[in-house]
Amino acid sequence: MSSQTDSVSSPSNFIATLWKIVGDPNNSNIISWNSSGDCFVVHDVDQFPQRIIPRYFRCTVYLSFVRQLHKYGFQRCYPPEMPSSSSAYFHPSFNFHRPGELALIRTEHTKSHEATSSNIDAPFSTEDPNHLVESVGRLYRAQAELTPRLENLHANSQEMDGLLEDIRHTFGLREQCLTYMTQSMQPQFPYQS
Repeated sequence: MSSQTDSVSSPSNFIATLWKIVGDPNNSNIISWNSSGDCFVVHDVDQFPQRIIPRYFRCTVYLSFVRQLHKYGFQRCYPPEMPSSSSAYFHPSFNFHRPGELALIRTEHTKSHEATSSNIDAPFSTEDPNHLVESVGRLYRAQAELTPRLENLHANSQEMDGLLEDIRHTFGLREQCLTYMTQSMQPQFPYQS
């Protein structure tokens, strides 16, 4: 029974190492907490697998690191202050201001196994409602940014359709002219009987 308590009371090696990496000021130009401390940002996706991953993990492939994050339930997020060339990841229990919650982060397999072996009538969600509100706010902001782009693409598409129709019409006229010119250039012999 103590092994189960130990696994819950201390974070996994991956999570403990990730906490150390994100919090290390020597890494801050490549990876760090975002301004509110509710997610971490990989500022330099090219340098991260070259300079950070090999120092702490066996792999050196960024996608393997991301797969590991997803295995622990991290999700990609888009903080407003983050440049588009960076990547940010969020987990409700991976928060700069709540290091005591690191032990709550487990692999999806472990969570599903515990869910089937525990009380099935447990509440459906224990996520922080403030985080959900922030996430919804981020989604609305992203939608507000994407809507004008989509409208612009739609307008461009309609303009291209018009241009294509003009080109088709022009080629049709050209073909008619060529047919007329070909016919008019053929020698015409008087009818002989």
